[in-house]
Amino acid sequence: MSCAHQKGKLLSLVINSNVLAQESARKLVDNSEKYNKTLRQLASGNRINTAGDDPTGAAISKMLESKVRSSEQALRNTHDSISLMQIMDGGFAGISDVLTRLRELTLQASTDTLGDVERSFIQEEVRNSLEEITRIAESTKYNNTKLLSRSVGDLDFQIGINHGKLGRKTFDLSSVNCTLENLGLTTFNTSTKENAHKSIDLVNNAILQLNQKRAAIGGFQNGLEATRAKNEEYTFNTDATKSRIRDADFAEKASDLAREKIMTDATAGVLVNANQKNALALKLIL
Repeated sequence: MSCAHQKGKLLSLVINSNVLAQESARKLVDNSEKYNKTLRQLASGNRINTAGDDPTGAAISKMLESKVRSSEQALRNTHDSISLMQIMDGGFAGISDVLTRLRELTLQASTDTLGDVERSFIQEEVRNSLEEITRIAESTKYNNTKLLSRSVGDLDFQIGINHGKLGRKTFDLSSVNCTLENLGLTTFNTSTKENAHKSIDLVNNAILQLNQKRAAIGGFQNGLEATRAKNEEYTFNTDATKSRIRDADFAEKASDLAREKIMTDATAGVLVNANQKNALALKLIL
């Protein structure tokens, strides 16, 4: 080992160890890790890519992500539920048109300006109209579920992320049964004046029932629309919270990347010079 003077101080030259090179190498590893981490964040768009990046933030963001995805599914369920109610309302509209026509025919058949022959013509149209009501009631379906011809059964709509009443709405299908039996039209007949007179009350009651049923599904659909709006707001706010925790700020990370690249390059240069320091000892003996 040899010694040299530098500005009045002793400068040691050793060959068995190089503390400066070791320290530079350690700093180079640290700076490279920071540089690579920033690169991963920019590549993924996430500030948190592993639990080690932010243990608490990772746990919270995962929980929020689960809520967001669940809320998005509940929102899709709500949209599907609204579509179902719209199909049901379309069936009501068709039956309502038929009942309106039946009322016209009943009033027409109730007057003595028509004879039995003319009433038989009216009765033929009445028969076809009653069959049309049955057809609409039986064919109004959603995913093969009959909507207007079931005497029992409920529809459960999972429109929230919670279990039970907080996340589910139930609709009683029997309340919207529109079969001829349920509407009281099984004895509807206009073949005679007397039958036509009796049928006026029958068709009036059927129209009243139909309007009540339609009002019920309208109210239920309005509730679904309110739930849809609430779900959309909840999903947006929860996703925004998750984004603030997990997502990377590109402006900030781009600045970090530039700084860390300079630090990495500078440290690499220092390490090269530090590795050449021991070569000075060779000059002292040659």
